[in-house]
This record gives sequence, structure tokens and C-alpha cells, in this order.
Amino acid sequence: EAARALGEVAPPGDERTLCIVAARLLHPEPRARVAALEALRRVAAPGDARLVRWICMGLEDEAAEVRVSALDALRIASHSSLSASGASLAGCEKAILSICGRLEHSNRDVRQAALSALGVVAQRGNPVALGAIHDLLGHGYYYVRRSAVEALGFLAPRNDARCLSEVMECLQDRDA
Repeated sequence: EAARALGEVAPPGDERTLCIVAARLLHPEPRARVAALEALRRVAAPGDARLVRWICMGLEDEAAEVRVSALDALRIASHSSLSASGASLAGCEKAILSICGRLEHSNRDVRQAALSALGVVAQRGNPVALGAIHDLLGHGYYYVRRSAVEALGFLAPRNDARCLSEVMECLQDRDA
């Protein structure tokens, strides 16, 4: 609860607070990691690129409640101004690539969290997301190919010849 309170009272961008709260992401109790994610979202200064890394750490967490909290933080960050220019996390190339990397994770729940996160930060037809997904369609592990096909299903533009061809090809892959 102290991390939550710190997130409410610390000034945005306070480096000491950020370091203390970020360290709580490694706490053994999921409840503490959830509170840390909430506090980091509040205390990170506009444009602080570390917020993407911290949220993505939460997407990989072993505890479901931490992954849900990371998704919530991502949704909120996607709708709020996170840079000096006023840009939000929505469409942020770094966030999209970091999330796409989680589609390769061996844990199915982490891959599912990544799919949900992609739906938050990438709009249908986003070229960065589609490029990363296209690369994963030929991955050696079937579970990564499955995640890529699923992501392609909600991010590919309708009637896109390349995406349509790739999905048709995936139909031949009985594991994907």
C-alpha cells in the first residue's frame, strides 16, 4: 500500500520515487507488484521511455493479477499524454515491438496478455505491428505461430492480399 500512496503524493518524474517503486516490481508478493505498476504509471514523467519497459515486465509476470494490472496500466497510458509532444502510448513503435516480442514467450498466459496489449496500442493495419507479426508466422515454435495468426486476425486490414495469403498458408500448418 505504501507504493500506491507514493504514486499519489510524489511529483511526476521524481527519480528517487521511480527507483524505489520500480524495485517493487521484483517483490515476491503479486499485490506489491500490482501496486508498483499503478504507482509507476502515476509518477513517470511525460516521455519517460522506461514506463513501456516496466509495463511489459508486468505483462510477463507469473501472477495473473499482475498481468491484468499491466494491461490496465497500458490502457490508461495509451489514452493519456506520455510525451512532451502530447503523444500517447497508442501507436508507440517501442511499445508495439516490445509487446510483439512477448508473443514468443513460452507461457501461454503471457502470450495472451501480449495479444490483449496489442489490441490496446496498435490499430488495425499498423505497419509496425504487422511487420513484427509477419516475422513470427514462420517461427519454429507452433505456439508462437498460433499467437501470430491470432494477432494477424485482429490487426490485418480487411482484403489485404499479403495478410490473406499468409493466413491461407497458415491453414496448411496443422499446428498454427
